Amino acid sequence: MKLSGGVSRLTRDLLRGMFLGSKGLADSGVALPIGADGATLVVRMRLCAILGDEDAINGMFFTKGASGICPCGTLCGVTNKQRAQDVANGVVSAPMLDEDIVDISCNDLSRCCLRSDEDVWALCDDLATCPKQDLDERQHATGLKLHAETLLFDIPLRPYVLPASTTHGDAMHILVANGLFNSDVMLFMRWMKSSIGASFSNVRRFYDDEGWTSTIPQPLSGINETREEHSTKLLKCNASEGLTVYPILRAFVVSVYGTQAAEPQVQAFLFLCLILDEISTLIKGMAGAMAEQAAARLRDLVKRYMAAFGEAYGESKFRFKHHQLLHLPDWVHAMKRLLICFVLERKHFLAKAALQWHKRLRSMSRGGLNGMLLSQLRLLESPGWASQLLDSVPYPEIAASLVAQHARISRSMRWNGAGVQCKNVVFLNYARTYLVRVVGCVAYTPSEGSSEEKYGLIVKGGERISSTGTASVWRVNRDCSLYRLVDEPVVQATFFRQLDADVIEVLH
Repeated sequence: MKLSGGVSRLTRDLLRGMFLGSKGLADSGVALPIGADGATLVVRMRLCAILGDEDAINGMFFTKGASGICPCGTLCGVTNKQRAQDVANGVVSAPMLDEDIVDISCNDLSRCCLRSDEDVWALCDDLATCPKQDLDERQHATGLKLHAETLLFDIPLRPYVLPASTTHGDAMHILVANGLFNSDVMLFMRWMKSSIGASFSNVRRFYDDEGWTSTIPQPLSGINETREEHSTKLLKCNASEGLTVYPILRAFVVSVYGTQAAEPQVQAFLFLCLILDEISTLIKGMAGAMAEQAAARLRDLVKRYMAAFGEAYGESKFRFKHHQLLHLPDWVHAMKRLLICFVLERKHFLAKAALQWHKRLRSMSRGGLNGMLLSQLRLLESPGWASQLLDSVPYPEIAASLVAQHARISRSMRWNGAGVQCKNVVFLNYARTYLVRVVGCVAYTPSEGSSEEKYGLIVKGGERISSTGTASVWRVNRDCSLYRLVDEPVVQATFFRQLDADVIEVLH
């Protein structure tokens, strides 16, 4: 039996345990021995964000989502697009009757009737006192659902849980996990097929004929023959495959239409790729002032993308995810970084692996818990976020030149959560203006000062010859040098090709 408001009720109970009562983390805090010389400090916490895909957000806040007139219930009063049946019957839409009402195709967030926390709570209070005969219509119109035991109706929690300030949609689900990239690329490829007869097979041929290569195994798996055959409205690739393949798709489109194409279909696709450029960089850890600058660029790109998309395919093709994308720059700006929920979702695989061998309910809970605990311990023995060499061997020659106690060398390493290995072509800054080709990975312990192990890369440095913003040409030095890593990001160049003995072209 499905429990009405069950997910929202569980979320409420969890947050009640965290913030209310004599041991609430917001007011009372928790005492931890983390001060100087082991002194005890009281740490207080606040709720920063509630992050999830559309279904998760709807479940946590118990809102109607895309099934209501206002699908964005806790954030704004934008209306859903008109039903196909209403359009066929000649029903006039609300935006046509009142210019102050806009639907999910609007590309100007300031016109979307943004809701404050107080607005959301006032709507909830109105639902709580609404006559029973009017309740269904009122819920449908506001996008919020009445349930006294769920999160939005818990008055003691209101100072700690701010619906319009903490609700965040997940960028990966908006864009590349059955998101806008998956649907838009199919619309675009159908348009290309009808206009010039091109398909994914032409992109695969372009990859081979133009001499592109990649250090990623099967980089075109997202658009291989099987995916092409089984994809209709959505390209059936996962998020990693989508983020891997879009640069080569863009390179193919630019080779056919150029960067200044007048066709709105091409413009919409190229704007979407620029949005993915910003998102893929933010995922790699960009934060602070640089993330705020990325948010400003995203605002302009999203607005131009939605305008081009509407001109290319019409308002009927807009999805609620287009409107969610409109909110994304503000979320990045507010958090000064991009939060995604895929890190936690990957742990679902661990839970499945821990439970799949238990056939009896009696042993499932205890056995599953033990399995999950052992999985966590194995991860902590070699955490993916810790910088370390993989399968290293001693390297006394470089230890002597560095005046180090000892040194090790390897073909691969983890650095700030990113994988680096021999023959990779990588940028060591977010602006993609410093490129190297990796020859080896080094770890060493200095002879003096801190005993903490330090890391570096043996590289062949690159000198930029030209750049178009989405691709660049580099002359790679023949001589190797040691680059000592401090806190640099590693931005992989997914696709590159050899133009000459020492010259390569890289897709950003």
